[in-house]
Amino acid sequence: MNVMQVKEVARQWVAEKASKEPGFYGAYFSGSVNWMPDSAIFPTSSDVDVQIVVEGSDVPDNTRKFRYQEVLLETAYQPSDPFQFPEKILGDYTKACHFTTSNVILDPFGQLTKVQEVVSRDYAKHKWVYQRCEHAWDSLLSSLDWLNESEPLHDQIFSWLYAASISPHIILVAGLKNPTVRKCFNEAREVLACYDQLQVYESMLDIAGVTNLTRAQAEFHLAALIEAFDVSKQYAKNPFFLSTNISDLARPLMIDGTRELIETGYHREAVFWITAVFSWCQKMLLNDAPADVKNEFTPAFRFLLSELGIYSLSDLQERNQLNRETLPSIWSAAEKVIAANPEIQD
Repeated sequence: MNVMQVKEVARQWVAEKASKEPGFYGAYFSGSVNWMPDSAIFPTSSDVDVQIVVEGSDVPDNTRKFRYQEVLLETAYQPSDPFQFPEKILGDYTKACHFTTSNVILDPFGQLTKVQEVVSRDYAKHKWVYQRCEHAWDSLLSSLDWLNESEPLHDQIFSWLYAASISPHIILVAGLKNPTVRKCFNEAREVLACYDQLQVYESMLDIAGVTNLTRAQAEFHLAALIEAFDVSKQYAKNPFFLSTNISDLARPLMIDGTRELIETGYHREAVFWITAVFSWCQKMLLNDAPADVKNEFTPAFRFLLSELGIYSLSDLQERNQLNRETLPSIWSAAEKVIAANPEIQD
């Protein structure tokens, strides 16, 4: 199916299902589908992200992946309150980029369309680019405080990796790009290369501990992840944040998408994602698997961490400190990208 066709399927689902839910306010596309040509074949390593906006400030904590008419959809909920003020969306680095395209699916009150009109008009203005970079900066600093010694190892690992992923987001926001997750490092590298700022890239990889890893190591750990993934998905019972990524439906994204990174020369960047997915597998196994299976893949997970230089909480704390120390140079590179970017207006 091409992109136009999968979008139409998503629109049908919103009209037939989501629009009937209590408090439905609207829906919009987010993610990579917004920048794909309508005639392009939709990749099997992607899903279609649909954000459902509901009235008020409280939203259901319910992210789902499911197939609808052979299209893999991922749906999540957003509160309507921020959408009353287009400036709030313009300054939000996680949301603004999606409204630079014709991303509105259904808008019974007309407010999402107003947001889209304002954001697409003012997105590239200097003031708003800076504000979104500052939002990413603040998000990074806030996420560094998530690391908690009382949490299980897999949760500590995810906290560290989440903060590490925001450094490339600052660069992507400065380059007017989508702050994606799985491909955040390699896409940030493309922006840095375009503006002659590659000197900071290796330091970003240092935070994730992948700088010196080889393709052979990446392939080894992907093979270990595949085994863990295929076992852990069988025991999914108690949902947690991002648990839908460990499922048959998500396998092409989590596994095939990672293999694609390795095969296109981004093996170091792939290990960042392998580690994140492995941490979710570990969480699922420890939460839901029987006693004789819970720790089956713990040695492989710990070996992966050892290759990243992670043996204890103190190592994670040191990486977070490195993240803080690297932030000024990343910010400086982002400022140079903004200054040289011909699309950014005064």
